[in-house]
Amino acid sequence: MDLGCYVLSAARQVGRWLDQPPSVVSAEATLKKPNVDASMRVELAYPGGIRGQLHWDMNAEDRQMVWTVIGTEGTAVVPAFAVPHLDNRIVISRDGSTDEQILGDQTSYTYQLAALENTLQNGAEFLIDVDDSVANAELIDEVYRRAGLSPRG
Repeated sequence: MDLGCYVLSAARQVGRWLDQPPSVVSAEATLKKPNVDASMRVELAYPGGIRGQLHWDMNAEDRQMVWTVIGTEGTAVVPAFAVPHLDNRIVISRDGSTDEQILGDQTSYTYQLAALENTLQNGAEFLIDVDDSVANAELIDEVYRRAGLSPRG
């Protein structure tokens, strides 16, 4: 999965928490070669007027995977949401104070495998299902279309 798909899948999860998927407002790509994106800017709309702005650049000199959520009561920042083994903090700011929490420090793949094992071994509910995977793919395809690119095969 390329970086853009990873970011969009995470943005789709926010829609699950809000009980309504996001819709694509706009998408603009910088191309590496014909029909291959190097970077993209995307704006999503969530229920209640909530907007999400996403940006990724696969040609950037340094890798940044910052996830920032700005709400009416404060801001939460995950400095390395896709690579928690490199920076496992979440920083929450509200009412003029900042709280930093340290989370687990394994790779994201290790967490995914642990969730799968818990489902297979213990019957735990898996966090996503086939319908959610299809919805992720549909969101990714719509972003590519809005950016003037063809959906991925």
